[in-house]
Amino acid sequence: MHAPRTTLLTGTALLILVAGCGPDAAVGAASSTAPTTTRSTTPSTTTPSTTTAPATTAATSPATTAPTCGVDLGASAVTAAVAQLRPAFTDPALADVAWDPTPDGGNYDPCATLSAASVTVQGATGGSPEQVMMFHDGAYQGTGTPEAYGLTTIDVAASTDDTVVVRYRYPKPGESNAGASGLATVRYQWVDGKVTMLDTLPPEITS
Repeated sequence: MHAPRTTLLTGTALLILVAGCGPDAAVGAASSTAPTTTRSTTPSTTTPSTTTAPATTAATSPATTAPTCGVDLGASAVTAAVAQLRPAFTDPALADVAWDPTPDGGNYDPCATLSAASVTVQGATGGSPEQVMMFHDGAYQGTGTPEAYGLTTIDVAASTDDTVVVRYRYPKPGESNAGASGLATVRYQWVDGKVTMLDTLPPEITS
């Protein structure tokens, strides 16, 4: 009787075939065919964010021009002061006689504590009136005396930074203006914020 043996072998083969599909076969296949993972070695590059600051415009102050120090009788401050002088003569017949805008003496200095410039009239003669204009740091302060007198000169050599020395000549009795021998020396000084007359004029001049 051979039929039952054939059946037994067929069952055994089926058992082996099923066992080949078990878990152990699945693990072995996975380890032999696992995909290769390649890591990128290129470092990532981060572009920094740049912020452009708004342009700023610096505030500019008006340029201040420093005065040029030194004697300058042709300065505009002197010319402007001449234009402010009262008439040289009170006589109506001489009302048209104007001051000469060009100073004939002085030590005007825009950097000096006190300086001065003197002018006479246009077409002046030896005894024509002279007026002395005073300046503090270049700014006009007024005249040395209210009235203008002849034979007046500024002694530049005797003057200092804060003091102006003026010589007033006058004729003594019997003398002409050309031969006047009388002399009065008057000092003007910058004191307590103003021009101060330190000496007085004799009556021979003021009367």
